[in-house]
Amino acid sequence: MEPSLVINLAKKIGVSVVEVAREEIEVFLLDELSKTNLSQSIVFKGGTALRLVYGSPRFSQDLDFSVIGKIDFSSFRKILNKIVKQRKELKIKDIYDKRETIFALIGVNLEFLKQSFSIKIELSKKKYQFKKSDYELRAISSPVSPLTPIIYVYSLARIFYEKKLALKMRGAPRDFFDCWWIGEKLGKKIDFPKPKIKRNQFVGEINQLLPSYLKNWASNFWKRYE
Repeated sequence: MEPSLVINLAKKIGVSVVEVAREEIEVFLLDELSKTNLSQSIVFKGGTALRLVYGSPRFSQDLDFSVIGKIDFSSFRKILNKIVKQRKELKIKDIYDKRETIFALIGVNLEFLKQSFSIKIELSKKKYQFKKSDYELRAISSPVSPLTPIIYVYSLARIFYEKKLALKMRGAPRDFFDCWWIGEKLGKKIDFPKPKIKRNQFVGEINQLLPSYLKNWASNFWKRYE
């Protein structure tokens, strides 16, 4: 990772250096995963897929996947250990296998940053009914990385479906933005429920993930509830 590239890009976009550095690591992890047999059994989804595949302006902090094949947890752990060992700034802080989720937490400690951060990797083992059109091989790209991994990714329509569910069940500020952004992109009208958190918390949480030209989005969005 070139520190000057990360710092300059963060200034240009108007987000924290941490978010740009996180994205470079995310692309590295996806690139390494795409080279393994594991890539044939998982589908990339969620907010990070929206950004790295479909061009969402929102930065995202997790790597989320759905499992579409058989995955052995011990093999997953070996693969992740091998990937992490390639970069001295990475460390597996936690990893476990539950009934419906395989989870890993990757700690990142970069010398040029004043703080460390983490990236969550979650593989959902829930049994979904998929159609052939729900996912396909897509290229991943980011302005902060020269890597362009190719991996199975949810279709925009499938992400939209799951994001609308998340909006009802979780209702995080990022769910509101993602549904709004996909709705605008697809020309779909959405009935948004009122957020369960206060206005200032809503604005603060989403603004840290948005570029400077969208810093007014949350305040403008909230006007519908006033």
